[in-house]
Amino acid sequence: MLITGAGYRIRKRGDVLTIETGKDSNTAEPPRTLSPLGLDLLALAGDHSISTAAVRLVTSHGGGIVLMDGLGNPFGHFLPIGRSAFIEKYESQAFAPEERRLEIARSICIGSLENKLTLLTGLQRRRGFDLLREIEIIENAQDSAMECTNTDCLRGVEGSAARAYFQGLSLAFDDIWGFFRRSQNPATDPVNSLLSYGYGMLYIQARQALVLSGFSPYYGAYHETYKKQEALVYDLVEEFRQPVIDRTVVSFLSKRLATPDDFTYPEEGGCMIETGVKKKYAAAVLARIHGKVKYEDRTFQEIFRIQAEKLGKALTEGGSYIPFRFRL
Repeated sequence: MLITGAGYRIRKRGDVLTIETGKDSNTAEPPRTLSPLGLDLLALAGDHSISTAAVRLVTSHGGGIVLMDGLGNPFGHFLPIGRSAFIEKYESQAFAPEERRLEIARSICIGSLENKLTLLTGLQRRRGFDLLREIEIIENAQDSAMECTNTDCLRGVEGSAARAYFQGLSLAFDDIWGFFRRSQNPATDPVNSLLSYGYGMLYIQARQALVLSGFSPYYGAYHETYKKQEALVYDLVEEFRQPVIDRTVVSFLSKRLATPDDFTYPEEGGCMIETGVKKKYAAAVLARIHGKVKYEDRTFQEIFRIQAEKLGKALTEGGSYIPFRFRL
């Protein structure tokens, strides 16, 4: 259950929750009631008030509460004490069998490679670029991924394919952008700066989708070695890099919505996006996220949530995981 906006008051009344607008709210709505039975997660996005009695009612029935800011970024949790379906789901994530993690990781890796191929073959077909070598490397990487027996091998295979992918992608940008390879921490050119900023926005969307689906962002499969980092978020992000961010960067610069003068190079290193262009680019990314996906009757934001639930379920319950694959 997701409550958005601002000014709602959540209280306990008998054995149910009541949700009503506060005194300072600009809109008056009739109170709503919500049963805690079967409520796995109550998400509050924005500024609201909730009583301790309401918190106790939700958690006593095994549900969790997540608090998010107005942009939907989670910043806190209330979890039940003791055994509950919510806690058991987290434990299932943390202690998922190694064989299950490996197969999920393999699917994520191959799905990421497939999306790289889709974007490069599209550029080759539409713009006439010679990308046969890069495409062959990525296709061979898919075969190699099938032979891997651990996640280190998978990440190594994907890393080699990624280098070929970005070499191919560089043909989509004029030489004035100085983009020849992927660089980060810091980004060394405008294209890398846009990619990194976009991936950060993608990370927020993926994290929100996972938290709203009731899964811990920390216990993943493909990025399981990312200690003290949100491994499952990185897992989910992989399949959306090309269809959401890389395509947006190619389109953004092809339409000449920025110039090299819109980027600065601080003395400490890196490449920074000028504020006006950053806002324009962020708007383009959000338009992509909230727009309908070709061949799908859904937005990317809706697909994030669907894939988050599938990924979490595969990790906690078993079964195959099929990443999102986009078509041009």
